[in-house]
Amino acid sequence: RGVKLHLLYENIDIKKIKKELQLIEDANVPLLVHARFANKIKQIEEIFKYAPNINIILAHMGRGHLYTGEQTVENALALKKYPNLYMDLSTVGDLQAIINVCEIIGYDRVIYASDYPFGKNFFSGKYNYSDELNMLKQCLNKENRECVFCKNIEGLLSLREDVYIRRAKK
Repeated sequence: RGVKLHLLYENIDIKKIKKELQLIEDANVPLLVHARFANKIKQIEEIFKYAPNINIILAHMGRGHLYTGEQTVENALALKKYPNLYMDLSTVGDLQAIINVCEIIGYDRVIYASDYPFGKNFFSGKYNYSDELNMLKQCLNKENRECVFCKNIEGLLSLREDVYIRRAKK
């Protein structure tokens, strides 16, 4: 339940999809954004310019190279001012970067994701998702684990009974 915008592989001009972004915003479903390598912060801010109340999940915390924490802290610092910006931690691979991002934007805005079977394929089948998951679990207290692994995504997908008031049209 949501929409994915894969800017890395699709040549999409964000201003040309303004109406679609507003429809996503009105539907109160999250938009997962896989940003291009350059100017990730600018890409997210441009989406918010057209749909300020849209819930965005920045895929891979906007990291640089695979299984690193490159750019994640910088992204979190620049985007923390947007309360409806979330980050998923798939293919980040740097536990300290994940914790740093959680501390910057809040554990209530980080979502566990695996990007399965990408890791297994990237590492020729030698990647163990359980190891990654267990390391992360050990670093989080019970409340933060519940947020990252469950509550945050439940809230975004409206699996909880929250009230949402959409913007009115003229």
